[in-house]
Amino acid sequence: VYLVLCAFFNRPKIIHFQWLPFLEVSSIERYFMRLIKVVSPKSKIWLTVHNIYPHNSSEKARERYKTRFAAVENFFDMFILHLQTSKSEFCGEFGISEARCKVIPHGVFVPQDLKITHHQRGDKLRLVMFGNQSYYKGTDVLVDAIALLPKEIQDQVTTTIVGQTPDDYLKTLQEKAVGLDIKFIPKFVPDDVLNGIILESDVIVLPYREISQSGVLLLALYFERPIICSGLPSFKETLEGYNSHLFFEKDSPKDLARVIAGMVSEPNLDATDVQSLKKKYSWENIAQMVGDYVQ
Repeated sequence: VYLVLCAFFNRPKIIHFQWLPFLEVSSIERYFMRLIKVVSPKSKIWLTVHNIYPHNSSEKARERYKTRFAAVENFFDMFILHLQTSKSEFCGEFGISEARCKVIPHGVFVPQDLKITHHQRGDKLRLVMFGNQSYYKGTDVLVDAIALLPKEIQDQVTTTIVGQTPDDYLKTLQEKAVGLDIKFIPKFVPDDVLNGIILESDVIVLPYREISQSGVLLLALYFERPIICSGLPSFKETLEGYNSHLFFEKDSPKDLARVIAGMVSEPNLDATDVQSLKKKYSWENIAQMVGDYVQ
């Protein structure tokens, strides 16, 4: 209601939606869109598509989502995708013309009042995986990779996995991790606690099986740690120019173990590429790109 009133009194040039919060369960938002078009017919309406589909959605759920999306997509003048790979997938999945889509990267997430600190690597290589844990994020791939390391390499690696984890998945992970130096913190932790855990780490690991756009990756860039991640098209596009030897074949614990073993053997971990990507995805640069489209 507030948005409709703002549109009526201000008649903005652009109304930019970041989310359609009801779309996962209903297409009710088409009525709000229609009302906005009535009260402010000259306003252009944009939608940023952060994810092609809701996370952890089944094939049936995706079909229902496509039907609901079809009921609202005609109200939007432009869609913003964060990656070229996401744009291609989005247009293909929903039958949207590429002319209605623009690619603007997502900026790096910047934690409030946090200073980046660096430290010397200790006796063990400290790996961290953070964020809500689930199958599509490949948490089990990381645990299996640690288990595949030779004993002399395992003794030089310690791993922390932090984030809410479904009970059944956590049980599977814990069974796999018996005898390994892996610490689970299977719950939501406050930002300051999470930031401290990441700052104490040497390497961030993202073993995802699939993702359109990863907010975890964009937060990981902020901390200026080397990042090991699966070679998904979206990861490779976001990390364009990044050290190729830190990518591994998705859903392959063996290949991830190979990369981790290589990191153990390196006395110095270079994060120069991460620092340059952090600058590339600064909010100043993103704002300039959005401004160019507005003009």
